[in-house]
Amino acid sequence: PALPGVTVSAFAAAYSDNENNPGVKVRPQDIASIIFTSGTTGLSKGVLMPHAQCYLFSENGAQVTGLGPDDCYSTAFPLFHANAQVLCIYPSLIAGARVVMYERFR
Repeated sequence: PALPGVTVSAFAAAYSDNENNPGVKVRPQDIASIIFTSGTTGLSKGVLMPHAQCYLFSENGAQVTGLGPDDCYSTAFPLFHANAQVLCIYPSLIAGARVVMYERFR
């Protein structure tokens, strides 16, 4: 079933090598991510994070740590974890740094 204002695409389209801008308008208040809480006070909950929050959190992290193009972060956390998303990968994209992603923590 279609939702008003929502475009549905095939999952395989995400793997296209087409580099053209798809023309999708993304607003700062649009949801960028769902981060799951640790569940220390009850069941884990999904927290909706808008683009502005993810960007500002990541930009702040890059500035505070002095992250730059010569640096490299690493993470073994899954991409639904805040560490991987907004503490490693997104700040690295902002700063032009590299990221090493491990399959799992050992």
